This record gives sequence, C-alpha cells and structure tokens, in this order.
Amino acid sequence: MKKPLRAVAGVIRRDDLILIGKRCHDDSYGGLWEFPGGKVEKGETDTECLRREIQEELGLDAEIGSLIHVNHASSTFELAVYHATLEEGEPQLREHDEFRWVMARQLHDFDMLPADDPVIDILNDSKKEA
Repeated sequence: MKKPLRAVAGVIRRDDLILIGKRCHDDSYGGLWEFPGGKVEKGETDTECLRREIQEELGLDAEIGSLIHVNHASSTFELAVYHATLEEGEPQLREHDEFRWVMARQLHDFDMLPADDPVIDILNDSKKEA
C-alpha cells in the first residue's frame, strides 16, 4: 500500500491571535483559508519541512513547537499540525492572496481547508478549558 502524501502546517501565534492565509485563486482549493505549511519532501522531517515552508511562504524564520494533531484526512493524505512561533519581522505575501491574524474562536468564520477542521476544534476546546 502506498504511503499517504504528508503535509505539515503551523499554528502561528502572536499574543492571542493566530495567523491564517488565503490560498491564491489559481491554486488547488484556491480562495480557502489555511494555516501556513506544505508538503513534506523526501528525506525531510516534519520540522524541517515546516521551517522551509514558513520561510518560503512568509519570508521569516520560525521555531517549531509541539505537535497539535495529525489528521488522517484520507487514505492518500495526512496533515500534521504543529505550534510555531515566528522570529522577528512581519509575514510577507509570497504564496497567499491575503493574511489575517484572528482569534481561535473566529476560525469557524472563515472558509478553511477541510483538513484544518479538527485542529480548529482542538484550538477552541483548549481555550474553553483554559
């Protein structure tokens, strides 16, 4: 059986806000919002991939934290989502149409990628417990 395609994404926080990006309209799932990240390349660890993707997408270095959740979205795709913190600077629009800093409770107001839904629920459940 073929290994599923693995992608990683980062929940990047600044104070109580989380960074999301709107996918370019000509991309697959164009117009949907997502946590920054991308596909893990052969020989890459999740952490290496997420650092690379954040550098490519946002133009910034990032510290990758703990795993939040792995969504086995289908037999051909899985998404691992990690906590992440940006180093100095402001994100640059390189591979998204738009960025927003939003509260966890606002994530349900955006048309997010379906694979992000379990993470949104986890982020909102953890806010209720805090």
